[in-house]
Amino acid sequence: MRNALLLIVLATLLAGWAALPLATSARAETTPGPGAAAGVSPEPVVPDKETIVIRADRAWEEPDGGQVLHFAGNFELLSPDWELRSDEADLYGPLDDPTRIVARGSPAFLRILDGEETIDGQGRVIEYQRDTDVLVLMEDAELKGDDISLTSSEIVFDVGAERLRSSGTDGVEMVLERAR
Repeated sequence: MRNALLLIVLATLLAGWAALPLATSARAETTPGPGAAAGVSPEPVVPDKETIVIRADRAWEEPDGGQVLHFAGNFELLSPDWELRSDEADLYGPLDDPTRIVARGSPAFLRILDGEETIDGQGRVIEYQRDTDVLVLMEDAELKGDDISLTSSEIVFDVGAERLRSSGTDGVEMVLERAR
């Protein structure tokens, strides 16, 4: 049951990012406040914004004009729902609507933040294929929640189908913890 919950939480958080561009904006709207009837101006209502911050020591595009943005040195992608940290990363497609991101590190780290649980992942390579909604952790891959951890050479999570696959030459180890 806990394994299914972990997969659902992971799917929900990653699907949320998949549906959003990297930066969103909205114009402020106004609604009448308590003093509107007395001739006081309406109070502005600013819709919530989803902000994603990307940091690195260096960033550059391919000279041929391809839509690949490379990052090197202390790469971080921070959003309200998840974080990705690595030594370097490549972002494919337009910056505001990427199709894929590949992070490499020793290891690269992924943290998915949920009000009830935090899920941490790591691997030498972490790839998120936004167009197919698939997360792949490769080379010494590990995915760990509050009550479960999974290690393998490769962990593939199909976010859309909520299916987890693990493989590799080292086999798979899953550790479940439960209260007695």
